[in-house]
Amino acid sequence: FTYAAALVLVDTPVVQKYVKKTANLVKTPMTAYVRTSVVGALTSFIGWYIGPVVTAIFARSVGREIPGVDYRLISAIAYSSFTISLTGISGTIPLFVATEGEFTDVIGGIVGLEQTTFSTLNIVSAIAIIITTTIIYMVIAKNKTDVVTFHDLATPEFKAAEEQAGAVDPDESNVSVEEIEEKSFADKVNTFRPLILIVGIVGLVYLIYFLGREGLGGLNLNTVAFIALVMGLLVQKDAVSYARSFSKNLIATGSIGLQFPIYGGIASILVGTGLAATITDAIVSVSTEVTFPVLAFLTTGLLNLFVPSAGSQFTATATFWMPAAETLG
Repeated sequence: FTYAAALVLVDTPVVQKYVKKTANLVKTPMTAYVRTSVVGALTSFIGWYIGPVVTAIFARSVGREIPGVDYRLISAIAYSSFTISLTGISGTIPLFVATEGEFTDVIGGIVGLEQTTFSTLNIVSAIAIIITTTIIYMVIAKNKTDVVTFHDLATPEFKAAEEQAGAVDPDESNVSVEEIEEKSFADKVNTFRPLILIVGIVGLVYLIYFLGREGLGGLNLNTVAFIALVMGLLVQKDAVSYARSFSKNLIATGSIGLQFPIYGGIASILVGTGLAATITDAIVSVSTEVTFPVLAFLTTGLLNLFVPSAGSQFTATATFWMPAAETLG
């Protein structure tokens, strides 16, 4: 739900227009690469499902308009700037342990985002990632001699379609006055902008009140989902547009909806059968305080080849890794 609701926020002409306006401020290829890196990192920190979409729109706009921008390189930057995402607000694991449930029972209580996402260690790590990757991009760009632009890659059919699309004014409506008058009362309600806006404003007021009272401790899986929902209501044109966008993006997130219940089931089996406790004892027996982090890193890295999602992997393995860490101190 959170992923679909967040993509509804990006899937609006208003948001995409401002992203493109920001891209128009770029004047040189090097600035294009650096800003794409920073935009990608910041938006991915906000949401790993938001960053790639926003950054792709930004990179595309820059690549089309700025002469000398290598479209292959800026595309690679747009995608790889996503690296920072798991350190951000939408990181599944910090949200899991900040939300009361099975995992907080396993680890002995709720761990708020102020201790994970917004900890000094994590913020410093995130900044280091941004600086390091941006420097790498700059070095590659500086030494690049073979430049392939957006227009070099565009096919004649694509160019023709773009020209045709640009000739149509998106603000012009093809609906006649008669068709508007023929709308039913229900249709008018569904397309009445103030209605969805009022609901969004009510949600925003509540969020300000709730987070003002709870602070960072109020951020968890539920509140992040609610924030995405409210932001979408504020920027979408009407209820019909919101519903269409949500339905479209829900399809794109279907694989995630399928995976998490499966891995949740794995975690339940591990705990319910006592297998997690057995694995914990085995890990502790061959580990020390020094070797345990290395063993955890290598083992989960191998598991990630088969469970390609940080949240899903945590769901399936936290039941024995967390108790083992606690036992080793």
